[in-house]
Amino acid sequence: MPSPAHFPMITSPHKLLRQYDLKPKKRLGQHFLVNPFTAKQIVDAAGIKSDDIVVEIGAGLGALTIPLSKRAKGVIAIEYDKGLAGALKNEIKKASIKNVDIWVGDALKFDYYSISKKYNKKIKILGNLPYYISAPLLFLLLENSSVLSDTTIMLQKEVVKRLTARPGCKDYGILTIVFNLFAKIETLLQLLPESFYPVPKVGSDVIKIIWEEEKILDKSREKRFIRLLKTAFSQRRKTIYNALRKEAIVPQAQLKAILADLSVFGMRPEQIEPTLYVEIYKKIEHFLA
Repeated sequence: MPSPAHFPMITSPHKLLRQYDLKPKKRLGQHFLVNPFTAKQIVDAAGIKSDDIVVEIGAGLGALTIPLSKRAKGVIAIEYDKGLAGALKNEIKKASIKNVDIWVGDALKFDYYSISKKYNKKIKILGNLPYYISAPLLFLLLENSSVLSDTTIMLQKEVVKRLTARPGCKDYGILTIVFNLFAKIETLLQLLPESFYPVPKVGSDVIKIIWEEEKILDKSREKRFIRLLKTAFSQRRKTIYNALRKEAIVPQAQLKAILADLSVFGMRPEQIEPTLYVEIYKKIEHFLA
């Protein structure tokens, strides 16, 4: 195995932060990779090729940006923090890297579709997702999945548990169901807290999301399906019947008959398999228009 000395080196985040008079912002969930070998492992696991256009979410100080630039055709590095973005821009310039564009702003407001259209190809996503935007960003990527190639991201273990939970577990919920139906999740690497500075309280997993080409539901139905799930899980301690009945989505007699026919009438929302939610949706979707 090659030594870290053969990889594109990243400067110590401690040193760079001091150099640019910056400090990690806890409210933004900022944790920086400290080991160039780990960064190289992540880029390797993502399977980046020379013709890939990669959107990097949460570029930070460039731990992944720099090795990515050595592999991909182009990198669009998203960074919300203006101070970090300025530091990254300077580091990219010092390294004479020409194929990285820095986009300063919120990844939740980035136009993924336009980048795909610009390059006339699906784009790859790679990044380290802060905990506080993990769920909304995952749903946004799902909405844009038609223009995305496989997606490699770092998430706190708590979020990965929610993505991969089984029915009946406390972590099982909307995120689990949606990603079980519309994507496949592979865990590529497990990172200890010590892989980052500052050291977080929990470890992280690097996962690959492979988007399903054949969708169970088209885009408009997908949104209504998620609405149904939100209604169900807003009352997760109640039975699925009581959760849906309270929202008056479907006439009670019809709802009772539909749920009884699917053998889920007395179940709570977290006990129901993802595919059964699709069956529930198909039987009541005309009430959700």
